[in-house]
Amino acid sequence: EVLSTSRLNGSAEIRQDEVKRLLQKLHGLYVERPAKVELRPLLTGLTLNVIMRMMTGKRFFEEHVEDGQAAEISSEFRNLVAEILEVSAADNPADFLPALQ
Repeated sequence: EVLSTSRLNGSAEIRQDEVKRLLQKLHGLYVERPAKVELRPLLTGLTLNVIMRMMTGKRFFEEHVEDGQAAEISSEFRNLVAEILEVSAADNPADFLPALQ
């Protein structure tokens, strides 16, 4: 049910807010020092924040985490998700699309 139409429609505000935060961050980086920006970590953070806000109602990756324990948990979660994505990327596409077998 996490990806049901009603749930996705209900989370539109969350996605809009997270995209707005990302754009503000990109603007701040550009104003501070115009240069190329590595988008992968920013988009990963965007995705994870959207997922966490949909599931728990809280952002998980804040820009400035003061609490050491929260920073550690955030880092562990990020590493776990990265590992899951890495392993899932190694899957055979035919596992998901039987027509490819």
